[in-house]
Amino acid sequence: GSIPVQVVDISELGCKVEVRPTPYEGTTVWLKLPGLEPWYGRVAWVGEDCVGLQFSNPLHPAVVERFVSAGGR
Repeated sequence: GSIPVQVVDISELGCKVEVRPTPYEGTTVWLKLPGLEPWYGRVAWVGEDCVGLQFSNPLHPAVVERFVSAGGR
């Protein structure tokens, strides 16, 4: 199933998302960003209410810039 998340930081290689409940480290995920196809990655680390996702393929820098400029950070 899908779980809503809040992206709080993003780069070409991954992102930090606030999510509850947090998935386990190593879990594979699909991240759906507004206006983009789902992006495949894995949970690289787990915090209290957030996780770090590492993308399997980097996002294009222009995609990251567009998302950051739109207030997604």
